Amino acid sequence: MSIASSLSSTGAGASLGGTLTKNAQLTQSQFFKVLVAQLTQQDPMNPTDSQNFLGQLVQLQNLQVTSDLSNNFGGMLSQNAFSSASLLLGRLVQGNATDGTPIYGQVDRVSIDSGKVNLHVGTYTVPLSQVTQIEENPIFTTPNP
Repeated sequence: MSIASSLSSTGAGASLGGTLTKNAQLTQSQFFKVLVAQLTQQDPMNPTDSQNFLGQLVQLQNLQVTSDLSNNFGGMLSQNAFSSASLLLGRLVQGNATDGTPIYGQVDRVSIDSGKVNLHVGTYTVPLSQVTQIEENPIFTTPNP
């Protein structure tokens, strides 16, 4: 039995149809719904080919591994950006605050909000992606003898 016929005969297609047609990729929970739909609609006299079933299980495992890698990689990128931004503490930056206000001033602190790294300049929050210029702060530079 095909996935499409399983979806249409069980009604699972109503909840998955939009997702399947938009990006043709299944999440883990959607995959389980399809798998259960196929198994419940299967003809006991003509069961699903074991190779096909194994192939679907392998696809599920690949989906899980890919999802885990994506989550881990996203976390690493966020931490790397945070570490880089921490090097800007005490430096002068120019950029645009979250409200669009042009900002020039010293970075007081660094934070992460919803995975996005922000610099705090006075009372303004400047997303790291909106920084256009970085300068040494003359107060903190060591004079050459």
